[in-house]
Amino acid sequence: MAWVVILGVAKGLKLEKHGFELKIYSLVYKNQQVQSALTRVLGRTRRGIKIFANVSVVAGFLMMGFAFWFLLANIFNYFVAPIEF
Repeated sequence: MAWVVILGVAKGLKLEKHGFELKIYSLVYKNQQVQSALTRVLGRTRRGIKIFANVSVVAGFLMMGFAFWFLLANIFNYFVAPIEF
């Protein structure tokens, strides 16, 4: 329900004009400066593309691991009574 409200507000404010890409399943902000920098760097060599892809995969796994650890820690803390208040 919240996603419908978000999409409705985004459509109402016409955020497409300000660099947002709206789809039913996603809302993406396209930054032209970052896009041009990536195009410039990655357009030079295939090695740059491989390095960027590998760093992105490693960063994704690290963030996913941190999110999983954070979830488990919160679940554990929810079911364990604190010693002091």
